[in-house]
Amino acid sequence: MGPKLNTVLSLLLLAAAGCTHQPAVFEFLPAEKTGITFSNDITTTETFNALNFEYIYNGGGVAAGDVNNDGLMDLYFTGNQVSSKLFLNKGNLQFEDITLPAGVGTDRWCTGVAMADVNDDGRLDIYVSVAGYEVAEAAMENLLFINEGPGQDGVPQFREAAVAYGLNDAGYSTQAAFLDYDLDGDLDLYLLTNALEKYNRNNLEPRRTAGESNSTDRLYRNNGDGTFTNVSQEAGILIEGYGLGVNVTDLNFDGYPDIYCANDFLSNDLIWINQRDGTFSNAAGRYLKHQTHNGMGVDIADFNNDGLPDITVLDMLPEDNYRQKMMIPKVNYDKFQMKRDLGYQDQYMRNTVQLHQGFTPEGEARFSEIGNLLGMAATDWSWSVLYADFDNDGWKDAYITNGYRKDVTNLDFINYSSYNQMFGSVEAKKQKAVSDLENIAEVRVSNYLFHNRGGLAFENATADWGLERASFSNGAAYVDLDNDGDLELVTNNIDAPAFIIENRSVKAEGNHYLQIELTEDRPDLNAQNAKVLVYTGDRKQYQEYSPYRGFKSTVTNILHFGLGTNTQVDSIVVHWSNGVKNTTSNVGADQRISIAYEDAPSRPFLREQPAPSGPAFRPVTAALGIDYRHKDNFHTDLKTTRTLPHDLSKAGPALATADINGDGLEDFFVGGNRNQKGRFYLQSAAGKFIARDFPLDSMYQDVDALFLDVDRDGDQDLYVVSGGTFEVQNMAAYQDRLYLNDGMGQFQPAPDRLPEISASGSCVRASDVDGDGDLDLFVGGRIQPGRYPYASRSYLLRNESGTFRDVTPDALREPGMVTDARWTDIGGDQLEELVLVGEWMPLTVFGNDKGQLAPMALTIDQAANQTNGWWMHLNAADLDQDGDTDFLLGNIGLNSKLRASKAEPVRLYAKDFDENGAIDPLLSCYVQGREHLIHERDLLIDQIPGMKRRFPDYDKYASAGMEYTFSEEDLEGALVKTCYGFASVVLENLGNGQFVTHVLPASSQLSPVMGSALIDLDDNGTIDLLTAGNFHASETNQIGWYDASYGDLLLQRNAFQFEPVSALGASLQMDGDVRGLKSLTLANGDRLFLVSSYGSPLQAYTFGVSKTAAPQYSYNDHH
Repeated sequence: MGPKLNTVLSLLLLAAAGCTHQPAVFEFLPAEKTGITFSNDITTTETFNALNFEYIYNGGGVAAGDVNNDGLMDLYFTGNQVSSKLFLNKGNLQFEDITLPAGVGTDRWCTGVAMADVNDDGRLDIYVSVAGYEVAEAAMENLLFINEGPGQDGVPQFREAAVAYGLNDAGYSTQAAFLDYDLDGDLDLYLLTNALEKYNRNNLEPRRTAGESNSTDRLYRNNGDGTFTNVSQEAGILIEGYGLGVNVTDLNFDGYPDIYCANDFLSNDLIWINQRDGTFSNAAGRYLKHQTHNGMGVDIADFNNDGLPDITVLDMLPEDNYRQKMMIPKVNYDKFQMKRDLGYQDQYMRNTVQLHQGFTPEGEARFSEIGNLLGMAATDWSWSVLYADFDNDGWKDAYITNGYRKDVTNLDFINYSSYNQMFGSVEAKKQKAVSDLENIAEVRVSNYLFHNRGGLAFENATADWGLERASFSNGAAYVDLDNDGDLELVTNNIDAPAFIIENRSVKAEGNHYLQIELTEDRPDLNAQNAKVLVYTGDRKQYQEYSPYRGFKSTVTNILHFGLGTNTQVDSIVVHWSNGVKNTTSNVGADQRISIAYEDAPSRPFLREQPAPSGPAFRPVTAALGIDYRHKDNFHTDLKTTRTLPHDLSKAGPALATADINGDGLEDFFVGGNRNQKGRFYLQSAAGKFIARDFPLDSMYQDVDALFLDVDRDGDQDLYVVSGGTFEVQNMAAYQDRLYLNDGMGQFQPAPDRLPEISASGSCVRASDVDGDGDLDLFVGGRIQPGRYPYASRSYLLRNESGTFRDVTPDALREPGMVTDARWTDIGGDQLEELVLVGEWMPLTVFGNDKGQLAPMALTIDQAANQTNGWWMHLNAADLDQDGDTDFLLGNIGLNSKLRASKAEPVRLYAKDFDENGAIDPLLSCYVQGREHLIHERDLLIDQIPGMKRRFPDYDKYASAGMEYTFSEEDLEGALVKTCYGFASVVLENLGNGQFVTHVLPASSQLSPVMGSALIDLDDNGTIDLLTAGNFHASETNQIGWYDASYGDLLLQRNAFQFEPVSALGASLQMDGDVRGLKSLTLANGDRLFLVSSYGSPLQAYTFGVSKTAAPQYSYNDHH
């Protein structure tokens, strides 16, 4: 069972409470104190500026390492137009510039810096990456400074030897990372590149995957004789990428280092998985659901202490509304799909935080992107991200640098600068553009510090920790410069002195630490990518030694572990790259120790284990003969109504279970899409299923279905709900259908038994509403096609001798955009009430008074019912076994750009604003206390062309709050929808219409909850929660697809106390665009779970202990 995740309720309480007052953790030290005067100053001219050299403000890096082996960490900064510099640590946070005597100055456009003992002589060498603009090839060759030890004056002496070593690469290098990819004991080199091109690198063009691009990374093999050979071609490093960040980590735990490359522009990030034969294969499309668009810096670290490496990649999304509206370009649905058609993985312009969710049965890693959940998606023009425990509380915090000297993404500058005007000579326009460039704003903003509060809860502690200072910051490193047990921060800045930021947490916090230096003295081994686990009580921390992190930089080679209040470490387990494991026990805190390699039997870091000891899910789809795949109808509302928050055409498939042929075994029906047949699956005595197509009525989109005995003849008839939005004029396409069973599982349509239903529906639920012994129906109305957010009407159908008659009371005709419903006895009077949820709706209940339905008031959390959400799912059970019905309400979750509360709700304004006969739905949310439309200006103008007169430029639109975007007169007659929250919750029934909310844990908030099963899975007498979700129909620019869920299992330990089981621990793989979850019983008594997904295969799982379960992977760390 995986580690416990913090609940979202805890996260919300933290946010509400804010940071408690405490002394600042960090202090900026002036250059007069430290002696570090380095400033990466940039000088521009009319012919050398951000218009013709787009990397001019990408800045430089910093490396931390002990170059003279005196126990103090020294610093090397790379310069672009200024010389790079080396500063020797003299103690007490004072440094000496030894650049000239050490021989490490530069006169090239230096980018990244990597420190490593390249020649294995016990001294750190310095490798500098080089780029440039319109310079000779020789001026772009990378530099290798070999450390030859101290001279007569004690200053370390370096010799430039890139040519001799074969590492004088001249191909637009960004950063180098040393690694031992072939595990032969010496250091090889991966070189991240970012070449200049004469075309727009965001143009839609086929991917270059055969090594033909100028911007293809390189891999150099160490020959073991002091030379390196470029082996990129034979190693398979052939895919283009405009690289800005690189990290080396064993992502799939096979003992071999893998490589993550964060790439800018349209080019996708790359995950080079080491094939253990000298070659690599890109697995990004299999490991990730989506990526950043402008991949910048990257760090990989286990921030939630579950022993799995998580990935964070930065982008450029600003936190404030004005900057967002000034830089986010329009990316319409067509362009999104065209990128997919060309082989690009989905990208969104925001930071991505990829939570490691374990492994597939094939051993591949899988990730859930949760940057929005953590509140870390928008940190402006960001460069470096570094995870380290800065307050020694046992959890890794995140430091992010950002800033840019000129805001060249300003859309007014891009679209209206002189360079883009029609008239004037080319030279005149260029000169005017340079003038315009000088006058545009700077992106001078503070770097960020996110304090890790444990589990999946971070808070922005930038100001409270003393780091709020505007800058143009690029590369950064963390390092204990004064050997006091906490980590300082060092940052390379443009046009300003480098930051040396002292950490004072050891003096103030009272937490403890342990620092570990790994040493080895073998020609066939190095410490690179050794894995270290530190155990204190029931807590485990994991780090992998690889110092090339963030952006263009090298962090300390000393592994730092915060211990919180623990004064002793139980054990330290080191897994060396050759498979040997060393264990050290009972180590005191507050010291730096050295762990040397010791010979021991070699075992792989991870090994295949037998089936997990606890119960888990096992995929059995193919084994049971289930082969259904739902088909996409390739229709989208987003092309006709551009401002929709999501596409309602992606509905279904329907899923229903029953014994349809009277053999005592449960069967099921799965619905089709337009021009796709539905299908029955009949269970055999052997437990397998026999498929039988349902040829009738394939012109409809089946969104829900229900088996019930309509005519009281003892067999199960079938009701199918038609939905979607494909047809706007032909309302007959939304007629629901009833099929009568002949008792043998053969069905015939009975259209005369239903009234005319010309409404796009969502669900059907049965109950004997009037107590006459037969089943009546509620059919939920979802949407009026082409008129979002206007709901289609709902129906109450009374069963009159097998024929249904519409008896819908007025209050129930249009309750809202219903998504789900349940009949249940809330009041304990033996009559079932009707409970509804829907999009923009509150939890809605219709009381039943002897068959007459009327709205019923509810009290939620001792207040009036303001539960309006984007509810997608409803389930009901007596969760606390007190005799009444509690509810599970599935919302879109908290992993979204949108934030909603009662004080700052999300709203939708709908009206035909331009009087062209079409409804214009406009979505708003609060950003930093002010309500704004979320839509970018160009998209708004596409939807309402007249808005161009109101907002002739981007600045006017970006500056306007909602009160200036539309007047009261504009909004007169508009339909206004409101949402107060997006969390999925459980409502505890207290009786008498009183409910209290329990927010589900963070693991349940990663994606929308679209289906659930409430059942006692661990046989402890309490009902557990199995949920499944995702939603691939959201608009694709501002919000993006919800795709982070693999399913979620919550075991109920006590009443409404749910313990998440990790997706790995439960073997969950429910990662499709889920629309439903049903369970049935197999012939052998096992419980089968069916998961339906839009446009994807149906999935089937059993639950329990099985010797044939998929292999699990675990640490070989029995300490």
